[in-house]
Order: sequence, then structure tokens, then C-alpha cells
Amino acid sequence: MSVKNATEYTLVIAEKQQNSRPPRMRTVEGHFYTETDLKPRTTYCIRLAAQSSVSQSHYSRSMCRTTGASQ
Repeated sequence: MSVKNATEYTLVIAEKQQNSRPPRMRTVEGHFYTETDLKPRTTYCIRLAAQSSVSQSHYSRSMCRTTGASQ
């Protein structure tokens, strides 16, 4: 389900590894967001749902990415 005129998004950010921390839940207004405090060389999976004043979408499929080495 798409959401016309979405005003915010709910992000679920989870480590892919089993026995990891509980997922992080973020509410984001706008179209850009940067997550901080990520561990190096760790795979995170993210899914999102869009909301407007009248409706909310289903969560997207997860997209997984691995962070680089720390500097």
C-alpha cells in the first residue's frame, strides 16, 4: 500500500546476527536520515513504513547492508 503525501516514516533497524540487540525504532520526518552509533563490520537490516495524517503503509521488505571497518 502506498501512502500519498507521506509526512513521516517509521524505520526498523536490526542487526542481522542472531542474539543481537533488540531492533532500533526511529520515526523520521522528511526524506533523509543518518543512523549513528553503528558497529563496524556488522550487517544491519532496515525496513520502513510511511505515514500520513490519514493512513499508514505496510512495512517494506528488509534491505541489508554491512558497515565498513572503523577508522
